[in-house]
Amino acid sequence: MSEEFIAELGTLLDDCKAEVERLRIENGLLRKASIEQRDLNGRLRIELGQMDDWALGKTKCPMGGTQS
Repeated sequence: MSEEFIAELGTLLDDCKAEVERLRIENGLLRKASIEQRDLNGRLRIELGQMDDWALGKTKCPMGGTQS
């Protein structure tokens, strides 16, 4: 193999390593966002349930208001 070919392979390998690192970071950020999204969805379901209960007259308004 020529030195030029070996140098080109080295450059490609470095590029691949950089891309793998970028993808690892991106994957970690996406996983964290997914966990946060599930938490927000859970809290939203609770709040919607409370609002439904209030609208159906099952409970007092969770926000402290009165039903019209």
